Amino acid sequence: MTRVDQTPKRVSFIDELRGLAVLAMFFAHGAGAWLSQQAKQTTYYVAAMKLSGFVAPTFLTLAGVSVVIIAQRAGSDEAASARARRRVMRRGAEIWLLGYALSFAYQVLGGFRMDWARLGRVDVLHCIGASLVLLAAFAWPRPDRPGRIVWAALVFLFLPVAGLFATGSGLGHLLAPGLREYLVTDAPLGLFPLMPYGAWVAFGVVLGAFWHRWTQEGTGRREGLFFAGVAAVAVSLAAASHVVAWGYYHLGVVDLMETRPHRGLPHVFFQKGAFVLAAFCCAWGAEKAFGEKLPKRSVLALFGKTSLFSYCAHLIIIYHVAGNTLLGQLGALEQVAATVGLGAVMVPLAALWRRRHLAQTILARFRKPGQADSRGDLVAR
Repeated sequence: MTRVDQTPKRVSFIDELRGLAVLAMFFAHGAGAWLSQQAKQTTYYVAAMKLSGFVAPTFLTLAGVSVVIIAQRAGSDEAASARARRRVMRRGAEIWLLGYALSFAYQVLGGFRMDWARLGRVDVLHCIGASLVLLAAFAWPRPDRPGRIVWAALVFLFLPVAGLFATGSGLGHLLAPGLREYLVTDAPLGLFPLMPYGAWVAFGVVLGAFWHRWTQEGTGRREGLFFAGVAAVAVSLAAASHVVAWGYYHLGVVDLMETRPHRGLPHVFFQKGAFVLAAFCCAWGAEKAFGEKLPKRSVLALFGKTSLFSYCAHLIIIYHVAGNTLLGQLGALEQVAATVGLGAVMVPLAALWRRRHLAQTILARFRKPGQADSRGDLVAR
């Protein structure tokens, strides 16, 4: 088994799937920022917002899958597992702090005209970082402790229900400011609270554990069974979403057009779970079927390996570099063209950032064995 203190090999289809989510993020954020009010009344905008609702669950789920990969590489050795846990917790803390640094960057680029209270908002980076820290601390998925996977599955089921209950009952108002944004959905600055969005990281742990278990013996019948099982679960979740949505809609509980999990529970979680399962399975299947024919380097893989940088950079470009000219000014076709231009700008930027990371990786090979970095498959830089 590969030791955790070696530089790990990346899982290419996860990079590709993460890169696809990055492209969808470019498109969705461009639509939200650049479309005019008239264009936002069209079906095109509704479809763009629907698409945006699947981006965060994909990132969060893949973060959970990557934690499983790191835990499996560490194995059952106590020392190696402890090192891996500390590095995941450190990485989670870095991402959490980066979320606040990005909010402060918005304030600086905006000429300090924004409401200072917005520095305390909980965005997707805060959610990913906090989820990784909590996961490494309380539910580390060691291969010799399968009960941790059951625990992660229970967390996935519990968090959405708990978030809905806390919001509906008004218990969230009893929490202190700052903590409330991280836990419940009715806080004005709580864009991505742990209840329910942290559930996607737990979902990724469960998915990653089953994927690793069914594929560790190589190609063949076991992988075919995994494909069939994932497809069956995805179809079941999609079908259940329509049944549950119909019932809740007629009870007046949810809005069928709402894409946010905390406003459209539980049918939105069913739908997004089915989508992420299907996307994960398709990406892995494409790699197994066409891996040798696919190009070794692709735009998707580049964005997947630099997803964190791409997230921060594209937001600054959209809202601050191009914001004064394009904000709320474009029609649908113009927005598509602008998004293509954004992608064209981001490719060389991401490539430069990746070269910086490759230089760090080369230098890491000259360190002592216990000093090498093991975070390559977690949340890409």
